[in-house]
Amino acid sequence: LKNVVHCTVAGTVGTWWFVPHEANGCCSQAVRESYWRSITTSFGSICFGSLIVAIIQAIKEMVHGAREQQDGGSVLLALLECVVGCIEALIE
Repeated sequence: LKNVVHCTVAGTVGTWWFVPHEANGCCSQAVRESYWRSITTSFGSICFGSLIVAIIQAIKEMVHGAREQQDGGSVLLALLECVVGCIEALIE
């Protein structure tokens, strides 16, 4: 839901930027068309992106849990957790 809203807002702002007379109110044509595109044409891409982020977050949590199970943690796991965190930041 959060990503559908994000996509709708981005589409509305894009319409407002390039065709300002179409985005002149809260329930304007630009908002309706952006929402419709979000739940039809772009919905698969939104879901796929959310899946990728969820997988990366799960990997990060598994590495974090493995690191906490060890006494003091290993340098390799700390490095892996840092790399996965960087990948997560890039993807989001």
